[in-house]
Order: sequence, then C-alpha cells, then structure tokens
Amino acid sequence: MRTRILSALILAPLVLGIIFRGGFWGMLLLLATLTPLMFREWQRMVGQAGYGALLYLTLGGWSLLALAAKGWLAWSGALLFVWSALYLVQHTLRYRGESHGLQAVTQVGQSVLGLLYVVIPLQLLLVVHSTEAGSAWILLLLLVMWSTDSAAYFTGRWLGKHKFSPHVSPKKTWEGFWGGTVAGAAASVAVSYGAGLPMPLIHAIGAGVILSVAGQLGDLVESLLKREAGIKDSGNIIPGHGGLLDRLDSMIFTAPAYYLYLSALGVT
Repeated sequence: MRTRILSALILAPLVLGIIFRGGFWGMLLLLATLTPLMFREWQRMVGQAGYGALLYLTLGGWSLLALAAKGWLAWSGALLFVWSALYLVQHTLRYRGESHGLQAVTQVGQSVLGLLYVVIPLQLLLVVHSTEAGSAWILLLLLVMWSTDSAAYFTGRWLGKHKFSPHVSPKKTWEGFWGGTVAGAAASVAVSYGAGLPMPLIHAIGAGVILSVAGQLGDLVESLLKREAGIKDSGNIIPGHGGLLDRLDSMIFTAPAYYLYLSALGVT
C-alpha cells in the first residue's frame, strides 16, 4: 500500500503538470510516450510476440495521433484500413506454404483491435485537450474516474452484498457500482462549477453518470482480458499499481464516451 500511494503521489502531479502546463505539444508527447508502452502490455494480454509487431503497432498508433493533432480525425478509418491492408500484404509476402491455422487473420485482428482499444481513446483525449478550456475538461474526466474507482471500492467493501459480475471480477458488487456512479456524478458537478466550465447542472450530472458507468464497464472488460490471458496485471511499470492498462482501463471506455458527449454539447 505504501508503494501504491508513493507512486500516485509522484505520478499524479507530473501528469497534471503536463496537462495544465505542457500545452498541446506536452500532451502530444505524453500520449505518444504511452502508446508503445500500452501496446507492449496489449501484446502480453493477447499472446502476441515479437518486437516487429510492436513497432508496426506503434507506427500505426503514432500515425493516428498525428491525424488527431492535425485535426484530421475523420481520416482515421481510412488510415486503419490502409494499415490493416499493408499488414495483410506483409503476411502474404512472407507466406511459405506452412499452415498454422488463421495466423495472418489472427495477427492482424489482434493488432487492429489493439489500435482501436489503445489509440482511439488517446486520439480523442488529444482532441478534447485541444479545445478551449481543454485542460479543465480533461481534469473533469480524470477526477470522475478517480472518484468512481475510490467510491466503488469503499462502497463495495463496506456495503457490498450483491455480485456484479462474479465470473469476471468476483469482488465487484452492485452496491459498489452505484456508489461509484453517484461519486462520479458529484465529482463532475464539482469540477464543472469549480472550473467554470460552460455546462448546465443537468449536463454535468449526465456527464458524470455516463463517464462513471463507461469507466466501470471498461474496468470489467480489462478484467476479462486479463482473466482469459491468465495474468493478474497487464504489466509492472507502475510500482504498486501494475501496468498502464491496469490504471487506464476505465479511460479506454470513458474517453470515447466523453468525446461524443462533448460533441453533442458543441464543445468539440
């Protein structure tokens, strides 16, 4: 627990400093740095070996981030198709008649899903950060995630009786789920009003509920991936916390939901 707290005390100010003081390039550099590290953990979870595949994933991820940085988000689908097609061409040219099932399809499928799972949320975070008051919008997202995680844990520990998904994550309960959702909504309202964000009360509550629910579902999906991979943590890069995907699993689901919600409000 001491290591866990110490890691949080070091990393939280660093990340917040980049978000609020690093500007556009600081945020882009942060996300570009996270990309290969998160992909390495993704490979571990899906059983994909080889630094060649990691390099190809990273180049694809950086290309998607570059599109978001230039404001060309609509080109992402086309880039994903071209990237996938080139990956299939590579497997085709390397084929020597050996039969290992659907190896090419499996490799490409794992990689495309990895791009969708890891980089699309990072893309959308960059877009949100680039808006007016972008740092404050990102702060709202982070505090909703942190509040939800903490409240779900303690509510579930003190009051939890009804299992949420016992076969995937036996310790999660419905009481913890609803406790986290209420805390997420409260955090959203607090940040919205504290930071002076242009969002009415009902929209602040709605954002908190949507992000909280999305984050908890993302956490559950990550638990399933790790359970099927037979691992406890996605990695060990953060002492006391495990891997980046362990810490950012809720963000993977909340970032797209947040982008869509803000787009509906005319923010992005």
